[in-house]
Amino acid sequence: MEGIVALTRDTFEAAAGRGAALVEFYSPQCGHCRMQAPVMEEAAAGLAGRATVGQINADAEGELAERFNVGVVPTHIFLQDGEEKGRPVGVQKAETLISGIEELF
Repeated sequence: MEGIVALTRDTFEAAAGRGAALVEFYSPQCGHCRMQAPVMEEAAAGLAGRATVGQINADAEGELAERFNVGVVPTHIFLQDGEEKGRPVGVQKAETLISGIEELF
């Protein structure tokens, strides 16, 4: 469970459906999403071995974006056993993302 996992509809359940997970919906064309990339790396390092950290390209994975009602990117979703527990939208600090997942432990 280290690093950021690229998630698709085919891999989502196996990677983020069990335990704690931080999932970011992003778009490659989104400037704010590109700014968020190093923050996601920092969050992944801070959560290594404790939670799955994944990213979903909302443009390519419209089915997942629709399933989670994602209308704005970046959107971060805190999951526990596949169930949404929180949703910060927009640019976030690594500390916010890490503490949101740590509250699930």
